[in-house]
Amino acid sequence: SKSLKNGEGISLKNVALRFSNYWEKIEATISFESSLDKIDLKISNLKILESSSKGTSSSFSNNFTEINSIQSSGFFEIKGFISSELKNIRFYEACSNCRRKVDNCTCDQKGDSKMTMIISHIVEDESGKIRATFIGEAAEKLIGTKADSIVKVKDTPAYDELIENFSAELVGRDIMIKGKVKFSDYSDSYEIVASNFQDINVEEELENRINEIIS
Repeated sequence: SKSLKNGEGISLKNVALRFSNYWEKIEATISFESSLDKIDLKISNLKILESSSKGTSSSFSNNFTEINSIQSSGFFEIKGFISSELKNIRFYEACSNCRRKVDNCTCDQKGDSKMTMIISHIVEDESGKIRATFIGEAAEKLIGTKADSIVKVKDTPAYDELIENFSAELVGRDIMIKGKVKFSDYSDSYEIVASNFQDINVEEELENRINEIIS
């Protein structure tokens, strides 16, 4: 096996290039059909990036499933990038205890109502795509804004501009998701509801994929 060090030159072949709006740079996707060779490359004033010490969140098992191979309901971990624009955000009043819609709450003593939002996106990997839905705190974490703040401008001209800004930040974002997958009769496909997610460290992911190829 080979090993790579910061500052070494490499040549990559059969990789897919795309521009990430989230990271604002071009990224290379490496597959098992890609090839890597070390080369003698000298670059003046080379900036060396430090490897992240955070690693993958302990809530993820690292047992990721390719999207196209999901053929049953259950809990899965996937990773990919957000490929669809944000068109709208749905809102509803939820019970703070059971988190169901207020009209569907079955609590003996109902909690305070809480404004909750739902966001859906298409997430893609090298094998396929899946609709991912983020509800409540997961949706707020995804766009970095509380539901109460957004619903205040829902019926104003500022809402459309806000959606466009959110969309520009989300499209191309590399993400890993843990959640429950169910088959949707409406879309005639499997969909995932995110119970947890986190952004992918692109540099760390690239290093891992390269090591898979050369090992």
